[in-house]
Parts: sequence; structure tokens; C-alpha cells
Amino acid sequence: RDRVRAAAVARESGAYEQLALAARDRAEWAAYGVIDDEAIGLLRDALEQLPAEDSALRAELLALLAARMDPVVDQPERELLIDEAIDVVRRLGRREALPMLLSRKALIAAGPGREHVRAAATREAIGSGTGDREGALWAHAVRFADALAVGSIDAADAELDDYAEIARHVKRPYYDWYLLVLRGTREAFRGDVEQAARLVDSARARIGELE
Repeated sequence: RDRVRAAAVARESGAYEQLALAARDRAEWAAYGVIDDEAIGLLRDALEQLPAEDSALRAELLALLAARMDPVVDQPERELLIDEAIDVVRRLGRREALPMLLSRKALIAAGPGREHVRAAATREAIGSGTGDREGALWAHAVRFADALAVGSIDAADAELDDYAEIARHVKRPYYDWYLLVLRGTREAFRGDVEQAARLVDSARARIGELE
């Protein structure tokens, strides 16, 4: 609520940068499967008021808007927005921002027929050489899911191992939780329902600690 009030004050005063920062903070996190219309509205308002030239803040807002929009009804616009965000940081020469944006592109380009898009985006994210471990984590998670989807078990296990190694260095509880989710998925795919259930229970306990 405080962020929404801050955005309203910034909008009324014409403080476009403050509005953009408040919209970014408000939209940064969202519940899974929930379309947050309030956050989407704030992001659209902020983008309309920001100067038209390229900026890191504009790229952040474009990427967040793409992530928060409805994948069922807004998918073409989502892909255009994330591509625009990537183009902005390329023009700015901000290579360090690319891995996370490319991983978001791979997450947004979900579903059948988009495998080539995800493969290209994750390959660049992992091979960027920028040292962005969090961007690489999401790229490996996408590749893990795609490998499982086509039954490439060895490839999936390799991606899972890479994710686990990077998460060990990142040392953020969220990624430790997600590793439990991925391992539970792997065990379910293997057919070990009991081990999958144990991992799911551990993941639930871990996310409960973070909420």
C-alpha cells in the first residue's frame, strides 16, 4: 500500500522518475498465477511518463510489465516488451543487465513451438561472461524443464547440477527453495513418488520460512 500511495503522489506531482521507481518496487514481486492489474497499471503509467530515450530504468519497467501481463491474452505484447527491454540495454552497452533479461525472455517464451527462442536466450545468458549468477540460474532452470519435456534425462541432470552449483555460491534462500522444487520435479519424473513428496514437503517448509 505504501508503494501505491507513493506512486499516486508522484503521478500527481509529475515526478516521473519517482513514479517509475514506485511502480518498479510495487511490481517486483507477485503471487504465482495472479494477474496484478494494479501493478500493470502503475507500470504503464510510469512508462508513458518516462522520457522516450533509452535508460536502464525504462528497460527494467518494460521487462517487469512483460512479466506481469497475462500470458493467455497478452502473449504477443509480452514478447514485444521483453525484446524492447533487451534492445534498450544492448544500445546502452549494459552487458551486465543482459543475462537476467534474456532469462526472462526464455521464461516468457513458454510453451510448444518456442523452444528455439528459449534455447537462444538461455545460451546467451549463460555464455555472456558478465558474472550474473542469478540470470544464469534462471537460464539453467528453463533448460532443465525443456530437457525433461523431451525426455533428455542426462541433459536435465546436467542443468540441475549446474543450477545447484551456482545456487551454492549465490547463497539466497529463494534459490535454495527453488532447487528443492526442481529436484522434486526430477524425482517425480523418475517415478520416485515418495522422494518427490519428501522434497515437496521440504520446499513447502522452506518457502514458509521465507514468507
